[in-house]
Amino acid sequence: MRCANCRRGGRALIASRGDPPASLARLRANRQLAHLGWEELRLTRGETESMVAQRHAGLGPEALDALYAKTQGWAAGLVLVLQQARMGSPIAEAPDLSTRQLVFDYLAGEILQKSDARTQEFLLQTAHLAQMTAALAQDLSGDAQAGETLARLYRDNYFVTRREAGPEPVYQYHPMFREFLLARAQDTYAKERRRQLQKSAAALMENAGQVEEAVALYRDSHDWEAMAGLIERHAPALLGQGRGETLGHWVEELPPDVQQQHPWTAYWAAASQVQQAPREGRLGFERAYELFRVHATPDAAGMVLACSGAMDAILYELDDFSLLDRWIAVLDEMARAGARLPSPEAEARVACSMFISLTLRQPQRRDIEQWIERAIANSLQVPDPNLKMFVGLLAEIDASVKGGGAALAPEQAERLAARLLELYRGAFLANEAQQPWCLRPRERLRSRFSRALGQLARHWDDLGQPERARDLRERSAELEAGAPAAGLSDR
Repeated sequence: MRCANCRRGGRALIASRGDPPASLARLRANRQLAHLGWEELRLTRGETESMVAQRHAGLGPEALDALYAKTQGWAAGLVLVLQQARMGSPIAEAPDLSTRQLVFDYLAGEILQKSDARTQEFLLQTAHLAQMTAALAQDLSGDAQAGETLARLYRDNYFVTRREAGPEPVYQYHPMFREFLLARAQDTYAKERRRQLQKSAAALMENAGQVEEAVALYRDSHDWEAMAGLIERHAPALLGQGRGETLGHWVEELPPDVQQQHPWTAYWAAASQVQQAPREGRLGFERAYELFRVHATPDAAGMVLACSGAMDAILYELDDFSLLDRWIAVLDEMARAGARLPSPEAEARVACSMFISLTLRQPQRRDIEQWIERAIANSLQVPDPNLKMFVGLLAEIDASVKGGGAALAPEQAERLAARLLELYRGAFLANEAQQPWCLRPRERLRSRFSRALGQLARHWDDLGQPERARDLRERSAELEAGAPAAGLSDR
């Protein structure tokens, strides 16, 4: 490489979208050529704050964070946004990024107009994907060269980032570039074509596990039916991840008539509130129950689960337990009608709700024992350790209360103890059994159950049936043999 205008010992600065060609590899190896890529050139948040401050824009921390997330360190984009906003004096809010003509004009002239027709079409279509692999891009665009196009755009630094993840890399357009492409797509495509792209992109995003991006696409295209279906499919997982607030917001965005046609969305919205706002959760479950009941095809399982949810909300509320009476009657009626639930887990949870409600409001009922039996039987069929621990605690309460004075026949006591023992045999808590969080309660329950078995053994000794007593002592010994280390016990 020769620089005709460089003096001996001088330096040359070369700007290019692409990486240095192979012919310069020796210079790079000998450290005679330094390469500054995007990661070195992009602005940090502190540098962004400094540039904003120089233009007398008094942005608060949150507004500055939003601006930096939008520009992602792109210096030219930041300058254009600030110039478009005409920020001649301090302001309290971030610049209105909807007034983006300067940025769009820059991107149109710098990127889109310099690309061939096929690349332009590819960009406009794939902009509907928040992030993509080559396979996703090909599925949406139908372009067999999607992988090569994405690799070239990334290599040429055309506002595309790449992240190595799994079997193939994941690409993502710069937020401002994607915003520009979506605006251009809106001007280019007919309404029906745009909706088709959004719907196809949403389905691809959901299948790829990008649920939030799929919801955003359904929302933007006003495909409320598809959005409701997605919420119903993913609500249990979202609640399990502690994302109830997100779930509640999604349901609120659905039009009322769509919620009425999809009662499960109302149910999951109530479930997302029951612990943090039990009164609102209770009212939500009441609404869901009515929607299930009056639906064109009444959903018995939904009615039962909404009833159970309302019971749980009343218990969380710790206010007026007389409200339980209505739902006890409803659950009794549904049980007599033979209502079936979708899973053993649901059966166990409903049985727990009914057991607690009956214990508080109708302790004289003779079928309380049947509900705790149902909870135990169904909990044995599910892997959820939290559910099993909850059922075990309730069964312990039941055994303690009845063993402390209520009329419980020895045969019933022995049967309950045997069922409780089943919970703690084998893979009761699966891989969670030895986790620190469960060792103490597990040992506490084990110790109490072991003592209960010993008491029952003495009972059979007193009745002159030593064989039964010996069997119970052997079971108690099995429990003791499976106990964790003494230092972890709760004795």
